[in-house]
Amino acid sequence: LDQSAEPAKKKTKQQSVQAPQKKAAEKDSAQKSPGRKSGAPKASAAQAKAPALANVTVQIVTLAGNVVATLTAQASSIVQCLLEEAKAAVVKSQGRDDGRILHLQCGGQVLAPHRRLVDTGVDDGAILTLISERAPLTLTMVDRRFSHMQAIAAASRLEAELVEHDAAVAKASARRQKAAADAAALN
Repeated sequence: LDQSAEPAKKKTKQQSVQAPQKKAAEKDSAQKSPGRKSGAPKASAAQAKAPALANVTVQIVTLAGNVVATLTAQASSIVQCLLEEAKAAVVKSQGRDDGRILHLQCGGQVLAPHRRLVDTGVDDGAILTLISERAPLTLTMVDRRFSHMQAIAAASRLEAELVEHDAAVAKASARRQKAAADAAALN
């Protein structure tokens, strides 16, 4: 019993010695930074003085040089935002969405859609080239059924044409045979 009581006394003694030390450390940190109670680190002076990223205005053109749109976006926004706005401008001008896949190019580099404008090197006044490619062909069940129906209709038309062709060949063959028989009878 006496042995188990001794470690408990030692623990309480250590805790009581550590408690004033913690309180003293908290007082020191409170005096150094009044109004701050958390132990979170302060923002560095460079981070505090860094200006907010400005807006950039870019001109988006096609490979033919036609201006699609002039857009303004925050430098911290991602390339995908510009792509969506460019696509909206293309759809508005064409009156339809043809399902093309769009990419933006700046300075010979295709911009990754997930990257921020400031990270890709797009500056204010930059001219971005809009590149489009056809979307891969995907057939739905309705498309397949329609294609199948078209194939059946084309096959039946071809069969009808072949029947007409075979009848014309048979008539021509019969005429030749009759002409050959008539020529043989005259001889």
